[in-house]
Amino acid sequence: MHLQRAHLACQPTNPTVSNPTGFTYTTFVTKLSPDGSSLVYSSYLGGSGEVLNCPLVPPDQGTAIAVDAPNNVCIAGLTGSPDFPTTPGSFESAPPAGFSNSAFVTRIDLSGKSTPLVAITPANSSITSVQPLTLSITVTHGGCSAVPTGSITITSGNFTSSAAKLTNGSATLTIPAGSLAIGQDTLTATYSADTASSSNIASAMATVTVTVTGAGVAPSLTITPAVSTLTTAQSLSVTVAVSSGVGKPTPTGTVTLSATGYTSALTSLTAGAATLTLPAGSLPIGTDTYTPDSASAALYNPASSSANVTVTAGPVVFTVSTTPAGLAFSVDGTAYTTCQTLS
Repeated sequence: MHLQRAHLACQPTNPTVSNPTGFTYTTFVTKLSPDGSSLVYSSYLGGSGEVLNCPLVPPDQGTAIAVDAPNNVCIAGLTGSPDFPTTPGSFESAPPAGFSNSAFVTRIDLSGKSTPLVAITPANSSITSVQPLTLSITVTHGGCSAVPTGSITITSGNFTSSAAKLTNGSATLTIPAGSLAIGQDTLTATYSADTASSSNIASAMATVTVTVTGAGVAPSLTITPAVSTLTTAQSLSVTVAVSSGVGKPTPTGTVTLSATGYTSALTSLTAGAATLTLPAGSLPIGTDTYTPDSASAALYNPASSSANVTVTAGPVVFTVSTTPAGLAFSVDGTAYTTCQTLS
C-alpha cells in the first residue's frame, strides 16, 4: 500500500477513476497484490484543487496511511478543495471559510470500491391504496466523475419490484396500485453494480417513507327491513348488503344500525352482507331512520345509508280479576290495585 502526492500525468488508476482538475498534484492510493506483481486498485483522492486564499499550496496532501483490523485503508491528510469527496453524515463536508487547508480522514473499503450515494424521490409522499406510486432514483459516485451503471430494485414489505436499469445514473420505477400496505411504508432502493462498475463501485441502499391510506371509495349500502310496519311488541330483522361494484373485491368489515335512542352492536360482514335483529321495544313510535356505518377494509372508506319503517303502538292487554282483598287488574302485564290511579 502506498500513499503520496503524484503527478497526474504519470499515475495509473483503475479505469473508471478520472483525474482531479485544477492542479497538477494530488493524493493517490495504490494497492498491489501480496507479491507486488499486479495492481489490486489505484485511485486519486482529491477535489478540484481550488485552494482557498492560498493558490500555491497543493490542495490535497496525504500525510499518513494505516490499515485497520478488518484491513480497510485509513488515510489522513490536508485538503483545501471545496469539493473534496465526503460521505453523508460526515463531520464537515467542506473546508471552513477563511482557511486554506483542512484536515481529512478517509477510510477505503477493503475491496477498494467506493460506496455511491443513492437518492430515492417518490412522486407523492401520500397515496391511496388504489393509486400507483412513481419513484425517481439517482445513483452518484461522490467525488468521482465516473457514472455508476447497474440496476435498482425497490422493496417494501411483501413487495419487490423488477430490476430497473440505470440510464446516466438514474432510473424510474412505478409501484402498482395495491402493492403497498395501508399505513406507513418504508421503501428501500438497492443499487447493484453491473460488470462495468462492479470493480470500483460497491452496492448501496437508500430508504424513504410514504403513507398509504384507504382508497377513498365509498361502497354502496342497501338496507332491507323484513317488514315496513311493526308494533312496539315486535322485533325487527334487517339485512344490510355492501356492494363495491363490478370487478372490485367484496368489502369486508363491520356494520352497525342506529335509530333514535338505539345503536346495535358491531356485526361482521359475510360475503358482503350482514343480518341484524332489533329487539322488540327498541324503536319509538313513529318513523325511524337506520344509519349503518361500514368500517370497510383497506380498499374502501366508511359509508352509510338509510331505510324507513313505521312503528305503531301494540295492542293493550287488559286483565281484570277478583281476589279476597277485592278487585285487581293488569295492563300489558303491569298489575294495578283498585286504590291506584291509571295514568
